[in-house]
Amino acid sequence: MLLISDILVTSEVLEAFFRCEPERCRGACCATGEGPVPLLPEETEILAAAQVRLEGCLDEAGRALLARAGTSILYGNRLSAPLLDNGACAYAVTRSGIVSCGIQAAAIPGFPKPVSCHLYPIRERFRAPYRVLFFDRWNICRPALESGRRTGTRLVDFLEAALIRRFGCDFYRRLRDRLAGKESGC
Repeated sequence: MLLISDILVTSEVLEAFFRCEPERCRGACCATGEGPVPLLPEETEILAAAQVRLEGCLDEAGRALLARAGTSILYGNRLSAPLLDNGACAYAVTRSGIVSCGIQAAAIPGFPKPVSCHLYPIRERFRAPYRVLFFDRWNICRPALESGRRTGTRLVDFLEAALIRRFGCDFYRRLRDRLAGKESGC
């Protein structure tokens, strides 16, 4: 494990090789899971403001659900994306048999998709006093693990943009320095 500020990065995140291959997994992470996509409060505001823009990028079932339920729901005690009856995210779209993110397709300026999706398969949990980053390992990502090993792509490198977006450049630089065996001067 590695501690950077208040962020605890598990060994599995540090050691994993990963490179997503949607043509092999068919985008299963957008269509199945243990529950809806967690959303940050500011993300719910962005999605609500972009609802008209999103409509043209979503499948009919997603549009209908968002019209009924709104752009976010309360799931337990957290804000989340609504789920379709089949368990897929309301923002998921299927094109040529591959599920992808309709939010990405909408090209909302400065908002590629919810940060929890952008970081996937890294998940963030709060365990006072730390934020813990762990690898959400499950069988649908087997092709990505194989591809990462084959290409030598580390999970933290594959998710560089997402990690920087969520935790900042300094965090990512310190993470890469530690992985490279260097001590950061920060």
